[in-house]
Order: sequence, then C-alpha cells, then structure tokens
Amino acid sequence: MKYRFILFFLVFSACQNADQTTAIRKYFDSKTWVESLIADLEARHPRVEKTWIYDHQTEKEEVSDINWQKELKLFLDADLNKSSFIMSYDSVNKPHETTYRLKPGENLPVKELTVAFDTISREPVSISCVKQSENYFFTTGSQISLSARAGKLAGYEIRSVQRLLWFKPDSSYVSGKVLH
Repeated sequence: MKYRFILFFLVFSACQNADQTTAIRKYFDSKTWVESLIADLEARHPRVEKTWIYDHQTEKEEVSDINWQKELKLFLDADLNKSSFIMSYDSVNKPHETTYRLKPGENLPVKELTVAFDTISREPVSISCVKQSENYFFTTGSQISLSARAGKLAGYEIRSVQRLLWFKPDSSYVSGKVLH
C-alpha cells in the first residue's frame, strides 16, 4: 500500500510539472535564445570591441576573454516566462516584431520587451528591453538591446541610470560589437 501511494504521488507530480512547463511558455523564450548565443560565444571566443562610458569618461578596448554569463546576465534576467508573470503582460504583434508591455497595475521590473524577427527565416534578430525598479531609497532603470545575425551575437548595448535618495543620478553605458 505504501508503495502504491508513492507511485501515485510520483505520477501525479510528473503530470503536474509537464503541464506547468508548457503553460509557462506564453511569451517569447528570450532566456533560451540568449543561452544559445552564450554557448556559441563560449565555443568561439570571438574578439569584441567594448565601449564603456561612466561619469562622462569613455574607454574603448578590444577583448576576447569575456565571461558571457555575467556579460549578458541582464538579458537572461529579462525572461518573462515565469509562472508568476503569466497574466502580467499584453502583447502587440506586428508582421516581424512582437512587443510585450506590462499591464497597468502590475509592478514588475521588466516594463517592456520587444523581439524582432528576420523577415524570411522568422528567426529572432534582436531583443530590446526596458527595466525599472524603485523603492523609497533608490530608483534604477536600464535599457538593454542585443542583436544577432545568423544565430550569432552581433552586438549589445546596456544603458543604465541609478538614483539614490539625496544624490545625483549615476548613469553608465556599455556596448559590445562582436568582430568577425
């Protein structure tokens, strides 16, 4: 009897997990797409022309030793396919672009996510996102974008502003262009 109960429990929980997995994929799967770009970058180790702007100082450098998980973390974090987000976004579909906008009354960090697709292959070619978080002490906002060609990262930009209570806003900019 004890084993039947355990077997019943395992079968029931497996069925429940399968249903949850398919239900979560309501929005474009940006996380899986960015993970595939990262896997390609880690295999190829391409040279990247990086630009940083912070406190009105600009720095440019060509680099090839990049931790891509860290470098593209904001793009991985922009994933909308979380069970708690299922009813939080409206989508606007155009012929080669889909935009997800946070519904009024919702309070999530990703305010808008736009995915553009190739006109012929329908493969994703770019993603852009607007994120914002705030509380009594600080406000942070970022605009991030990433572009790809033939399934490989072409470039990315990260613009961010952080404002702490009683201080001037701090802004930063990072961009990377993959050199082929």
